[in-house]
Amino acid sequence: MVNGIRASAAGMRPAMLAQEILANNLANASTSGFRQDRIAFQQLYTERSTLPGAGVASLQLVSRIDPRPGVLEVTDRPLDLAIDGDGYFAVSTPDGERYTRAGHFVLSSDGTLTTPQGFPVLSEGGPLTLPGDVSVSVASDGTLRGEERTYGRVRVVRFEPNTPMRHAGAGLLIADGDAEAAENARVLQGVIEGPNVSPVQAMVEMITLLRHFEMNQKALTTQDETLGQLLSWVRA
Repeated sequence: MVNGIRASAAGMRPAMLAQEILANNLANASTSGFRQDRIAFQQLYTERSTLPGAGVASLQLVSRIDPRPGVLEVTDRPLDLAIDGDGYFAVSTPDGERYTRAGHFVLSSDGTLTTPQGFPVLSEGGPLTLPGDVSVSVASDGTLRGEERTYGRVRVVRFEPNTPMRHAGAGLLIADGDAEAAENARVLQGVIEGPNVSPVQAMVEMITLLRHFEMNQKALTTQDETLGQLLSWVRA
């Protein structure tokens, strides 16, 4: 019975963590370039005793960034860029290089191409600087050209399949792997990629997890009350 209480309690915590992940997905259902976290549960079996059958089965939450692209939206804004294919824009932050699919870029006061949060967008030679009074066109390989000169090439990178990635805030991602040039990706000008979040799917998953949590909560309460009654009989 004690093992049953442990198992019920162990099933509640990953459900709570999963709710937080799904809530974050739902909160970013209108965030450009946001890639949702997908969740799964892995069952573990831990031996608590040398007696046969005395182990406890528990659930462990596993989450990964969903690599599927979002819907492309035409904005006709010259500094809105999107990636068609496998790749990410490289961005410089105080904590190191980060990656994003959100291509809503702006010019800072000194002409540096940045994210709305002020993080410089990287080229192959460092941050990109553009004059604010010149019309800029962007080629499919990410090269930015003005009327009389070329200003650089937006750095688009990719990672090996199944490379672990996690959110770093402000629409940025951290990758636990080495970045390489995304040779087959195309850069689109005047286009923004939307999030790959389905609000309906997120809501359905949240309701399913809530039912799972309530089931374990009820089982835990019932087992606790039964154990209390058993102990009171033993003492009597």
